[in-house]
Amino acid sequence: MKKLQIPPVEKLKIILYADDIRSNNPLSSYRATESFLHVSYKIHLLKNTEVAKLTSKVKNIQTIRVIKSEVTKTTKYNKLLRFLIDKIEDLQIKYKKKL
Repeated sequence: MKKLQIPPVEKLKIILYADDIRSNNPLSSYRATESFLHVSYKIHLLKNTEVAKLTSKVKNIQTIRVIKSEVTKTTKYNKLLRFLIDKIEDLQIKYKKKL
């Protein structure tokens, strides 16, 4: 596996994705379909084409949260996304014993 050359930065930029997905259970006695809000992210580094190529692949887009759509109908997308953004902004990463 090739090691990426990422310069040290104070803050990482990320791109958030939110999309409704549907699922069903083909083994159940009836075909109940449920809807979910899927929220994911990818790292965004300006002017770094190597990272841009890798993070554009689906396998490098990471799930943050999956929420039943019935919950999002009562609390609204904006409120849920604001909660996630606040959590992400407060996140601190420790790497090689450095914060």
